[in-house]
Amino acid sequence: MRRVVAASLITSLVIVVVWSEATAQRLPVKIVNRTPLDTGDFSLAVEIDRGSIVLTGKFFPKTTTGQHIAGDVLLGVSFLDKAGAVLGESTATIFERDLGFDYEGVIGRAAPEPGGLDISAVASVVLTVRKLTTQEALDQEREKRQKAARAAEEARLQAEREAEAKQAREREAQRQDAIRARAWPKDIEAAVIERRVLLGMTTEQVTLAWGRPQRINQTLQYSGLSEQWVYSTSTLVYFENGRVTAIQGSR
Repeated sequence: MRRVVAASLITSLVIVVVWSEATAQRLPVKIVNRTPLDTGDFSLAVEIDRGSIVLTGKFFPKTTTGQHIAGDVLLGVSFLDKAGAVLGESTATIFERDLGFDYEGVIGRAAPEPGGLDISAVASVVLTVRKLTTQEALDQEREKRQKAARAAEEARLQAEREAEAKQAREREAQRQDAIRARAWPKDIEAAVIERRVLLGMTTEQVTLAWGRPQRINQTLQYSGLSEQWVYSTSTLVYFENGRVTAIQGSR
């Protein structure tokens, strides 16, 4: 008795499988692939399976130009009659994980399903791309953003340099105005403006010409106060009673 039941179950299962496979019917329509998707040597087909219009075939993870597909692909699907009139439109998604494998995607419903197409009137199915991103495009976009960021940073640095240069010019103009306001002899005035130190200059004039020194060495002698202004190890200015008596080196 057990053997008979087992045989009956197996027979029933086989019958179900055969019936399911027999429900898919290939439509004799022309498929126009206007996408850059590479299908290799595999043909695309449209089938009817229990009221669903199904696109079958294989799409590879590269385009026909060799670019690598990144992410899911959204297809546009148009159903046309013999005169080229659009009977209906839909979309289909090819998930990135399915690229390179057998593809089956529902692209519509057939009459008498609600909103279904009259399959007998369909002469061709046109495939287009609604959304497709390639790794090369992502790389180019990333390089574009990096280039824009570098340009923005360079523009910022350039603006800072220009602002600093402007401030330096303004400070120099103020310095020269302050020097001219002293009403010094013209040769002294010109030297200080040009940042030159001359014998006989005062400490104020040297300061406006060269700035403050790193340090000042002072010596009190019978003749008065002697000073050594140290600007560097090789640049020194000597004063006697507030006037330049010697200059060593230059700035």
